[in-house]
Amino acid sequence: MSQLINFQGSNLFSNINTTGSVGVDANNYLQLRVPVNTFVTARRNAGTFDTTHFFLNISERYMLSLNIDAPENINAITVYFSLKTDNTQYGYFKISAGSFIKGRNEFLLGWKDFVFSTGATKANFTYMPIVSYQVRVDTNTLGAANVQFYSFDTMDSSQGKVLIWTDDAWNDQYNVIYPKLRRYGYKFTLAIAPSRVGKTDYCTWTQLKEMHGNGVVMVNHTYNHINLKTLSYQDQLKELNSCKLELENQGMGGSADIVAYANGGYNQDTQNIITSYFAMGRTVIEGLQSKTGDKTQLKIINLLPGVSLDKAKKLVYDCHNYGGLLIFLLHRIDNTEPSSIYWSYDKFVGLIDYLHEIRAQVVTAEHLRQYF
Repeated sequence: MSQLINFQGSNLFSNINTTGSVGVDANNYLQLRVPVNTFVTARRNAGTFDTTHFFLNISERYMLSLNIDAPENINAITVYFSLKTDNTQYGYFKISAGSFIKGRNEFLLGWKDFVFSTGATKANFTYMPIVSYQVRVDTNTLGAANVQFYSFDTMDSSQGKVLIWTDDAWNDQYNVIYPKLRRYGYKFTLAIAPSRVGKTDYCTWTQLKEMHGNGVVMVNHTYNHINLKTLSYQDQLKELNSCKLELENQGMGGSADIVAYANGGYNQDTQNIITSYFAMGRTVIEGLQSKTGDKTQLKIINLLPGVSLDKAKKLVYDCHNYGGLLIFLLHRIDNTEPSSIYWSYDKFVGLIDYLHEIRAQVVTAEHLRQYF
């Protein structure tokens, strides 16, 4: 990874709006304070561009690193790059609501995410230097937000990894997902809530043990599949420890310190528990996972009815060729996609066949211990 922009330094950026403020935090990193339902734009100050010229190369991917105090209040964060000091020929990366977490955020970006101004092309940005750039934060009606910007870096081109993760131990995961992945020798990760095992439409312990014996990694999904953020600190810890103990008693506890938050629910207590007693925690927040991301807030791509096979394959292609970690989350499989937790059988088979076709590296959650 090579740094293109370091947002650290006093008096490098100016506020080009009349709202909010642009300054630096205690560590001298660019900080935007944005009031409710407005936006603030910070532009690199005139006269400082001569030492910041760089090129955007179409074969590379990038990582934007920043910190957010109130992610629920942000509509979008945008980074603009200009080929002219008057900002008349530019392009931008825009990250929209739903992708943000509290604390440090790292976004993997590629040319598929880049929007060009009228008259600008990829070739312009490949062969002409960037002479100006600015960042913008838009808030919604829920409240204000503070954002610190750290860096904008190029990513190396090492081959990325794909992780297939399933939640809840639905019987589809034994009857459909397991045999298809096993055909190609792929292992996957399965999050278990023990209270549901053996009930209608769920796997039995016998089925889970068979999969575990063939390399499927079993992880913690709370004992009762409960939204952790609705519980006290002690009750959260009890839920997670109870699940861990049951998986250990069933002979499948090797990865029970890896947690998938049931219903995607977690809070600061949960993160503190994960940091103190567990290895990592996975959310349902959409995005690619970076090596330096927050281990208590792993991101995923949720394979829901609205996700096309072409979109899933494009994500795999980019990850395979440009690096990073792509975590696909699956629940149930049925061609009719009768509810929001289903993905069609044809799309699922098409995706797994594509992984095999391009020789993608498919890993399990155990790989994450070495990834970070």
